[in-house]
Amino acid sequence: MSKDKLTLPRRDFMKLGGGAVGLSLVTLNGYASKSFLSDVGTGKANISYNSWEDVYTKQWDWDAITWGSHNNQCLPAACSFRVYSRNGVVWREEQHANSPACSDEYPDFNPMGCQKGCAFHHLLYSEERLRYPMKRVGKRGEGKWKRISWDDALTEVADAILDAHEDVGPEGVHVDAPHNHGGSVGKAGVHRFTHQLGAMIPETNVAIGDDLKGITQVFGKMRMGMTSDNMFDAKVLIFSNTNWSYTNTPMYHFITEARYNGAEVVLVNPDYNPSTIHADIHVPVLAASDSAFWLSVSQVMIEEEIYHRDFILEQTDMPLLVRLDNAKYLSAEEVDGGRSDQLYFYDSGQGIVKAPRAQLKYEGELDQLALEGHWTVALADGSEVEVEPVFTR
Repeated sequence: MSKDKLTLPRRDFMKLGGGAVGLSLVTLNGYASKSFLSDVGTGKANISYNSWEDVYTKQWDWDAITWGSHNNQCLPAACSFRVYSRNGVVWREEQHANSPACSDEYPDFNPMGCQKGCAFHHLLYSEERLRYPMKRVGKRGEGKWKRISWDDALTEVADAILDAHEDVGPEGVHVDAPHNHGGSVGKAGVHRFTHQLGAMIPETNVAIGDDLKGITQVFGKMRMGMTSDNMFDAKVLIFSNTNWSYTNTPMYHFITEARYNGAEVVLVNPDYNPSTIHADIHVPVLAASDSAFWLSVSQVMIEEEIYHRDFILEQTDMPLLVRLDNAKYLSAEEVDGGRSDQLYFYDSGQGIVKAPRAQLKYEGELDQLALEGHWTVALADGSEVEVEPVFTR
């Protein structure tokens, strides 16, 4: 190989067909001969990490250390990384680990970053990364594509949007919610675009399954109010249909630390996933049967009266009154011509009383609030209706 040396700028580096080839050249050696680069570009030559010195000796050789993160909407997202580069090419990423503990009684959140973030630069320069628009030229599924220009791609997309808008109307354009995972800026751009166009976009949390409808409908919020370090206080941790070691890697250490603190881990899951091997109890429910399983658990708790009564009264819809004739909540609109969203409890000392609207917590005597029973209520139109609490049903 010729000894003439060449500093390889980032722009020229990206023109090389093999990202890993360019990475080895500019990161480990910082230069390469023109003739060798020509052979690499035409596919006549190849580079691999054959020598231990390549990685071991040069792995700490940087010319820049910068801050970075990964903007895709993962969990917990936007972890702080130190990015090590040479000649403008990222060679290594590692967690900054700058997240303190909430108090001296809890483990800290470090290192706050998973192996997917640490390995992101491999994807950045991977041959599998799509760097330009591709158009399908064969039948669907054949895998036949051709490269087209950005102008052609944007024109075809714009034409399709305008055609749909003209033929069907604004609802003819639908943006798939999970595909706006471009971080906060990217997501804002997608929503601005759909708003200006009048297009449809489903709620992201619903589309990707983060919005658990049962929790939302019962408790009025999508997630409960806790942080991962609160697991350190738990005696029992129950996980249903989840795999934290893969899907919430930066927070998984809290489960391990909770176990060291005496907590038991129960995993309700149809598969034996990587998180299962660390569980004390694995309940292998059949796929799609978890709802029946948890309803059964609830039934046992009710029958054996091992539930927390005050919690049910204050934090759920269980004491709200329901009409027996149509299975709908009893409302003030029916009782006295008031609001349709004003609901009722039954107080053993007062009869039916209006439930708080801002929250479900009862300001009266909690021990007088009924969870079970059957009563007759007079309505504004002179008729009567039978009611009972949600809990009774």
